[in-house]
Amino acid sequence: MAGKFHVLKTNEYRFVKDSANQAKLEGGTRMRTPPTAPGVDSNVITAYNVDTVDLIRGAGVSITTALRDPSDANSLSSFLGRKAVKVKRALINPGPTSGGAYPGEGNAPGPLAITYEAIPQGGIGRIVVSGPAYAIVNVVDTPAAIAYPTSTVDNAGILDAGVAGMPGCQVLTTPTSSGRVWALLNVGSFTSPYATVYRCQLASTLLTGDATVQVDNFVPYDGVAVNYDPTAATTATNFLSLEGDENDAALIRWSAHDLRWDLLEVTC
Repeated sequence: MAGKFHVLKTNEYRFVKDSANQAKLEGGTRMRTPPTAPGVDSNVITAYNVDTVDLIRGAGVSITTALRDPSDANSLSSFLGRKAVKVKRALINPGPTSGGAYPGEGNAPGPLAITYEAIPQGGIGRIVVSGPAYAIVNVVDTPAAIAYPTSTVDNAGILDAGVAGMPGCQVLTTPTSSGRVWALLNVGSFTSPYATVYRCQLASTLLTGDATVQVDNFVPYDGVAVNYDPTAATTATNFLSLEGDENDAALIRWSAHDLRWDLLEVTC
């Protein structure tokens, strides 16, 4: 009858409450939440692609500058709460003698980030500036522990991943094959846990004219050893034209630029 209220029984109240909650989950109510902005997660921000090409999803990019100068009174109110930067493909500029200088403004590499989505040239998109992110990496050696900007112009924007190298993104999922693969990275500036300097021994007599030499019996100096097998040997480049006898003590160091072990010293 009009003007009277129906008192819900306990089971009826629970049914109505459960139905309302289910409707909310399925989007069937008129209740609306504010639009999800790119900056809801503090590690995802807006980026403007100033590169000469489109940026693919999962690319390694360098942050060059802020999109707008926050000290400018005309843009302060618009960009104080919205973090926005300019980016381009991450690359260690090899210089004109190695295929030409890298085009674009700013220096490379700047602080590293990973594209959350594809960003067209001159377009706006989202990037991950810290924390976990999926990225396409080029595995140069295993176990891959660190991902860093490449020095190969043709691979600009695809981070190299290897045992050791310059500071870069930490590789969380260890790829088991070489070449380009998807990997989960921890975006930031990390160093590899693996050693880049070893005390070792010459596996054979070395002459000043020898370009390379085999070394073994490694003792790591600045990290953990990749392989603790004392009988295992690796090749080191004799770029200093050193000489020595078999079993002489030596020092080797990994070159992230040349992707090789360099012989630094041999006992006199």
